[in-house]
Amino acid sequence: MIHEIQISVLGGLMVDVEFETEPADPAAGFGLPSVSNWKITGINGKPKKNTSWISARLTEADQETILNACEEYAS
Repeated sequence: MIHEIQISVLGGLMVDVEFETEPADPAAGFGLPSVSNWKITGINGKPKKNTSWISARLTEADQETILNACEEYAS
């Protein structure tokens, strides 16, 4: 399933993040849905085709913030 959220990165830049989730699988030890892929698709609510320059500037903390926000939204 594909979702989209807006989150602040790089000290306040709002970006649109699109991500996929996989359903929970308690038999495999996954009690909550998991985020399989995420990508930045827009800036300040405007769709952008090329966001590689933002992705290249993201710190590990920004990437972790994005992943955590995606996981929180999915659960």
